[in-house]
Amino acid sequence: MSRLLILAGLLFCVASQAEVPGDVAEQFRSRYPKVPATAFESSPVEGLVAVSTNDTRFFYAPGSGLLLFGEFFTPDGQALTGRSTQTPQSPLPSTDAPIAGNPAGVRVKDGPVVMTAYLDVHCGYCAQAVDWIVSRGGLPHAGLDVVFVSRSEQDLALAEHVLCAPKHLRGTALQQVFSRGPGVERLRCEKGRAEALAHEGIAARDGVSATPVFAVKGQTVLGFDRERLESLVDQTGKQPKG
Repeated sequence: MSRLLILAGLLFCVASQAEVPGDVAEQFRSRYPKVPATAFESSPVEGLVAVSTNDTRFFYAPGSGLLLFGEFFTPDGQALTGRSTQTPQSPLPSTDAPIAGNPAGVRVKDGPVVMTAYLDVHCGYCAQAVDWIVSRGGLPHAGLDVVFVSRSEQDLALAEHVLCAPKHLRGTALQQVFSRGPGVERLRCEKGRAEALAHEGIAARDGVSATPVFAVKGQTVLGFDRERLESLVDQTGKQPKG
C-alpha cells in the first residue's frame, strides 16, 4: 500500500453531498464481513465511497466491489485517506509488548530491530513487502515477525504452511506463500493451525483490517511505505534511500 498521489487535474472530483445509500453499506458488509466498518460517507472521487473503521479510512467501489488503499491528496496537500477522523483506538503495541501470549507473531527473520508485519496472503503490497524484506534483503537491520490476517480457509492453510515450517525455513515458506510457486507441498500441523486461528484474534484485537500494517519501535506504519520503514529501522543514522 505505497503512498498514492493522484494529480488533482486528472482524477480529483468535487465531492458529492448526497448521502450514501443504505444498500451500499449492506453490500459492503456482505462482501467484507470481517472488515469492521463504522461509517460510510460520500467521496470526493467519483464512483467511490469512503469507508471508516476505528483506526483507518479507505475507499470502496460498489460497482466492482474493489477496495482502494493509499492516500489521495487535495491541491492544498490535505490527505483524504489514512487515519480516520474519528478518535482512534490505542495504537498497535510495539513489538516489545506481548500479543495474546505470543510476543510478536511468528519470527521469520532475525535482526536487532524487530518489527511486526500484519499481512494478508492475497494482498499485493504485502507480497511486495515480503519480496523486498525477505527475498531482496531490504532493511538488513530488521527482524521480522508476522501476524497473518486470514479471511478464508484457504488463507488459514497458507498461514499454516509458514507456521509449521522450522524456524530456519520460515522466510522461505513465507516467500512460497506469496509467490504461489508450483510444486510446493503445503505443510500441515495442529500447532500451525492453532496459531493461524490465534493470529486472526490478534489482528482483530489490534484493529487491523487493511493490510499491510507494520509496528516498529512503538510506531505504526499503515501500508508499504519504504521510506518510513527505513527511517525507523536504520541503525546507522543515515537518511533513508530515495
